[in-house]
Amino acid sequence: MAPAPLGAFTGDNGVEPREVTMATIDAARAAKPALRDALARIQGVAGVGLAQRGGPSDWVLQVNVDSVRARKDVPPDVDGVPVVVRVVGAVRAL
Repeated sequence: MAPAPLGAFTGDNGVEPREVTMATIDAARAAKPALRDALARIQGVAGVGLAQRGGPSDWVLQVNVDSVRARKDVPPDVDGVPVVVRVVGAVRAL
């Protein structure tokens, strides 16, 4: 398997490598409600938040899911903001 080209990354949501885009925290905050609405009915989504990926101007939307199966319905980006999926398992109150 050939490595991903420079400037591309493979998310853990099974999406093919794509060009890396950077988003400001303001752009990520603005895109978060649309992502949350899009995922509202998807079984296995444990949470939606913001995460800093690189420098101070490189933010992503992070979706926490309870299983690998749940990640297939998560879009790779929303309004130009990259989406990263983390499989965190079942989330329970302490």
